[in-house]
Amino acid sequence: MVLVVHGSNEFRTALKVAFDDRPALHICAADEIPTGSRIVMRIAEAIDDLPARETDIPHVVIGQAGSDTSVMYCLPDPTNGVPSGLRNLIALLDETTTSISVWETIGERLEEYVSVVHHDLSEPARNMSFFAEFLKTKRVTDEESVEDFLSRIHVSGERLQRLLKDITRYARVWLRPVEMEQLEADDIIMIVGEAFELAQTRANNFEQQLSVEGSCRLDVPRRFLQTILVELLANAIEFHPEGGETIRLRFAPSQEPGYIDLRVEDDGPGLVAPSGGRLFRPFYRGSRDNELRTGIGLALVRAMAERAGGVAETEPKSDDERALVVVRLKGHET
Repeated sequence: MVLVVHGSNEFRTALKVAFDDRPALHICAADEIPTGSRIVMRIAEAIDDLPARETDIPHVVIGQAGSDTSVMYCLPDPTNGVPSGLRNLIALLDETTTSISVWETIGERLEEYVSVVHHDLSEPARNMSFFAEFLKTKRVTDEESVEDFLSRIHVSGERLQRLLKDITRYARVWLRPVEMEQLEADDIIMIVGEAFELAQTRANNFEQQLSVEGSCRLDVPRRFLQTILVELLANAIEFHPEGGETIRLRFAPSQEPGYIDLRVEDDGPGLVAPSGGRLFRPFYRGSRDNELRTGIGLALVRAMAERAGGVAETEPKSDDERALVVVRLKGHET
């Protein structure tokens, strides 16, 4: 979210200091706008400094009200600081934009969630009914077939139970209030250690080692960060080849100001990223070789990142179709 200042360096610096506690708000000059960023306001110390008006964002001039009705006017501060009216306007815009974005995202994700739940619950239930009907009507009687059908019913029931559990986990991310936490570098290292142990236990592999690169402060709930790390690290451990290099967890400043990019890198083949963002959809499974795998992991990663004001996306791992997951969270390098 970018606020463009048309005026002196001193005024721009004063604005940066005044809104230092809002990391998602990037204040810059007109020639410093990051590519692809969303401009939410233009501010000028004189009306002649403003460019051609854009109808979808406010334009603010510091000074007495004039005749140009396409701009808003804020009275100057007597001490030559940031005008109180401008402070209030920017704070309101930041909070409103964030709230609208959050509710739009929640609506989109729950609509997506409902569309896939029916299919994924129906599949194991249908399988259980199908094989039970064969047994009930004695259409199979030999011991080997009976054992096979009972095993299929058991696996479908187990999958159904896991799906119901994961449906609840996913829904809670969107429906429960989120209390943000400021995690310092020491907190993050502790969470990383806990997450790696949980990931090793889940993957049943305690041979891999982990290196951590980068130091930062993150604005994210502790439980969200731990879950994100467990999901990414467990995937890395599972697909990391025997004898490969140490798994790498990297924290680095994002190209988007006020954010940190989190990457887990391993020597495995990488993910095959399907089109349309299906990789992050609830219960998406690229492979059907394990019926008990629900496919909720990366959906949880994206959901928690978005609820914390960030994103989860993929970037190319090499020159082929394989990809690496990047999680972008609010924070600063330390």
